[in-house]
Amino acid sequence: HVCPKPPLLSPPRPRGLCPIPVSSPQISPCPCPDARPGESPILSDSLIVLNVSGIQFQTWLDTLERYPDTLLGSSERDFFYHPETQQYFFDRDPDIFRHILNFYRTGKLHYPRQECISAYDEELAFFGIIPEIIGDCCYEEYKDRRRENAERLQDDADQDNVPETDSVFRRLTNLKWQFFPVLNFEQHSTIYEPENLLIH
Repeated sequence: HVCPKPPLLSPPRPRGLCPIPVSSPQISPCPCPDARPGESPILSDSLIVLNVSGIQFQTWLDTLERYPDTLLGSSERDFFYHPETQQYFFDRDPDIFRHILNFYRTGKLHYPRQECISAYDEELAFFGIIPEIIGDCCYEEYKDRRRENAERLQDDADQDNVPETDSVFRRLTNLKWQFFPVLNFEQHSTIYEPENLLIH
């Protein structure tokens, strides 16, 4: 005759110990003191949100702090911190900011060829980044675009300084050469000469 085996029993639990639940309730983080406007309670190893004209970018704070001489890498960024949203807000160009943030991530600054050179320089100046650190792959084109823009601005300034009489003379000269193919210039030279149309 074989006796049935007794059912397996759980080992006795020591007194004073409670069973550990499978899923413990989530522990709420310790409340941090409310930050005043312009002050950030974020730790250096925290993931932060940079809101640039409604477009959100995320990065680690210590990534920005690699370059403490810039706006984002220094404590000056706290001026743009909003405790209610826990974001840094910048009313700047988000398309150019992508390249600025990549500089913090990779250590290489590139010039986006499709962007206006003046707008690009303004964004670099705002965030405290000097253009001399632009990578070799982009620096020559950046210098060329900057030189072309300076020459264009100088030409516009020179045209603004042209005397009114000289400007009228140029316009009349252009009109004369526009009508030259269809008019008998020898017969009408007295009429169409700009010098004769000016009032002295």
